[in-house]
Amino acid sequence: MELARRRFLAAAALAFAFSPRPGSARETAAVAHADTVVLSDGERRVSIRISYPAALPGRAPLIVFSHGANSDRELYDRLLDRWAAAGYVDASPSPMEGRIDADRAVVAGQSFGGMISLVLGGAPMAVDAAAKEPRSLADPRFKAAIVLNPPGPTPNVNADSIGKLAVPTLGISGTKDVALGDTQNGWEWRSAWFDSAPAGGGHVRIIVEGVDHYFGSGICRPELPVPVDTLGLDVAVEASLAFLDRHVK
Repeated sequence: MELARRRFLAAAALAFAFSPRPGSARETAAVAHADTVVLSDGERRVSIRISYPAALPGRAPLIVFSHGANSDRELYDRLLDRWAAAGYVDASPSPMEGRIDADRAVVAGQSFGGMISLVLGGAPMAVDAAAKEPRSLADPRFKAAIVLNPPGPTPNVNADSIGKLAVPTLGISGTKDVALGDTQNGWEWRSAWFDSAPAGGGHVRIIVEGVDHYFGSGICRPELPVPVDTLGLDVAVEASLAFLDRHVK
């Protein structure tokens, strides 16, 4: 009971701190999906699934989401559909021409996808062992980044690289944030990106007591024999929506 109360208070406090419209109720909309979108650059074909508000009065901000390793985008509907219900389009802009405001784009990801988001947000990456210098893959179209349960500094994206983050970044992890098969790196390592991020850049780190790598079986691993961590997801959703509202809505 006490843990639930503390999580609720954390979500409420974060929403108050970030929201550009204090005191207003959040409006939600029905969510629609485009399930069979295929993008091609001439060499590769990528299947994309898109979530978006079924009815929009105008153009919506875009969230480009990268899922975790060995996972699938559809395993994140509990998170992405709630972003869409709040007025955001998740995934790729190409099939939604006319309904997306590409000048208000955010990159987001979970686990390994969180590292990709850090890279696209400005942290140079050593793309292979032979690389003498990390390579910048930053995309200036992204105005902010959201990283859920990201890796800490690695040889590919080290502390110096994270020190070059160029956009405001929200990171969310929990005190039980250990990925399956990872017996060495705890939540302290996964939240360490913040310690290397440039000061004054609008970066925010949230560590939620009791939350693990998959929010129970809420995202990425729905087959796990544990219940969905609904309260943990509520904190992540409300905090991320408040952050999005502040920076791109």
